[in-house]
Amino acid sequence: MEINKNSWKKRSLYGIFAGAINGLALLAWDYFQGNDLQTELYVFQALVMGVFIAIASKNKVAKR
Repeated sequence: MEINKNSWKKRSLYGIFAGAINGLALLAWDYFQGNDLQTELYVFQALVMGVFIAIASKNKVAKR
């Protein structure tokens, strides 16, 4: 196996995409459950998830 490093650009794109999907999923869940919508919570959750994914996707393992 070969370990390559992902670029900052790729990592930030992963983070933005994952954070947006996570925030929208939480928003949809609360909407369909009939709960109050808390925009600050969804934005905070999207940012935290995005940063975590960006940090976690530093290395890419490729099979040979």
